[in-house]
Amino acid sequence: MEHWNSALRSENNPVGLHIVEGQTAFMLNLMLCNHQPLLTVLLHQGMVPSIVKTLQWFSDCSAVKSQAAYPSFMCVTLLMKTTKVVDAERWLAQALDAGCLDVILRLGPLIESLEKDDQTAYQIFLGHGEIAPFKSNDAALLRTFTHADIKNHIGHLADIFQERFTGSCPSELAVHVSYVKVPVEVTLMKICDFHAHDLAQWKEVIEAVTRSQGTKMSVRIDIQRGSVEGHFLHLIDVPAEIRMACQWSTTACAIGVAIFQPSSSAPSTVPSPSTSGYHWALVTHSNPVTGWKNSAVNVYQIIIAASTPNGLQWEESHLTTPLASLATLLGIIQLVPFKSAVEDDGLGQADLDAYIRELGPEQNGYNTRGRGWGPLAYVLRIVESLREAELLPLPSSTKGKGRGDEGLTIEEMIMEGEALGAKLEHLREEGVQGVPVVNIGK
Repeated sequence: MEHWNSALRSENNPVGLHIVEGQTAFMLNLMLCNHQPLLTVLLHQGMVPSIVKTLQWFSDCSAVKSQAAYPSFMCVTLLMKTTKVVDAERWLAQALDAGCLDVILRLGPLIESLEKDDQTAYQIFLGHGEIAPFKSNDAALLRTFTHADIKNHIGHLADIFQERFTGSCPSELAVHVSYVKVPVEVTLMKICDFHAHDLAQWKEVIEAVTRSQGTKMSVRIDIQRGSVEGHFLHLIDVPAEIRMACQWSTTACAIGVAIFQPSSSAPSTVPSPSTSGYHWALVTHSNPVTGWKNSAVNVYQIIIAASTPNGLQWEESHLTTPLASLATLLGIIQLVPFKSAVEDDGLGQADLDAYIRELGPEQNGYNTRGRGWGPLAYVLRIVESLREAELLPLPSSTKGKGRGDEGLTIEEMIMEGEALGAKLEHLREEGVQGVPVVNIGK
């Protein structure tokens, strides 16, 4: 590079032109070898600014313009080679900041002295040079526009996160903003879905977002001028709405009531938990994608203590299990769907677990309204306690529409359970498989 820069100090005359042209041809031959490590070394040694200086030198050759046409085209070819290497945007941005477009445009009249194919190649580079890289001020302006568009679509992005990327770290994702079509498209995509070439050229940015441990995420921008498309990547702080969606995906839960076949093991001295003897349990899950089919469904119930088979002592039986493993399960009444639980700072799984354990397995003064204490009353007490604490908004009854928004009453919930149990037990007898979920939530 020192020899090249030294040649550029030659005077603008035929002798100087011969020297600079020879040095340019030598560099072009080196670049044509397609040896990536060599190209990278030359670029790091300042080859791009030297190319622009050479173009400037040729543009000043007023006395020998006709002879400067082809050497200037060789410089353009060198710049085109930089678009094929790793970190291409970085080197092209250097060229733009050094003023290459201005110089190339001033050399425009020399294009007429070139062969037709060379003229076409020259024009193709000008098309790429307009949009592929960005000067620092261009990039700042683009980031400003993008920031506004992300803000305008942030609710949509949070919904996409919950629907498609639950459990993902925000740093694994990129906000994809495309200005190629109208209106602007704003969505989320996984970084691992980037094209291999993009992963290579944006290596530093991707490494930075990975090191952020979930506090940063990348923004991929697509723009287009004419028929040529360009891409840009930068970092932003994870928006609060996406951060909250990430937290919801691991803490919020949907709540329902599981209806089981009547238990034949309950002693006769124990009041029937319901008129038909169905066993009730409270169930929850915290995965909006797989829902009740998720393998981590939490079951809260009480059973007769093993140490007192003929007595009235109850004990809690809390477990996390796939619903398919519960042989006597008839179906589920979903009280609050996942989205409703999330809204209004809904109840988290850990909070609910602690709340239920604090209530305990015994009646402790709860008014059963003559139903007696058992699995049904245990579930009803949890539901009523959560409702009184304004932690669980019960949905409206399908039979009670138009009467106000006080929500489903306990009596109506029992009726729903009885009707569901009878219907599902009949279906079970007919050989119907699976665990139906009746959604009476909002």
